[in-house]
Amino acid sequence: MKLISGFILQDLGDEHMAVATGEAGKVFHGLVRSNDTADFIIRELMHETTEEEIVDRMVEKYDAPRERIAEDVHRILEQFREAGILEE
Repeated sequence: MKLISGFILQDLGDEHMAVATGEAGKVFHGLVRSNDTADFIIRELMHETTEEEIVDRMVEKYDAPRERIAEDVHRILEQFREAGILEE
């Protein structure tokens, strides 16, 4: 899975944004404001990956229980699916 093409990522200090342009702009109108965790997931989704691979990378980076990370990743991916911005 990965994000549909056309998102531009921007970091403004502690704030992260993904702006839909091009093809993404036809499906999703607006921008995604995110915290560090969601930004990490968005950046992983810029290339083909799986939910499990994202969890593995986050476990390496963050000091948190795998189960909690897996729940957070799943919740965020479900929000992206509902928004129609994931290619699976």
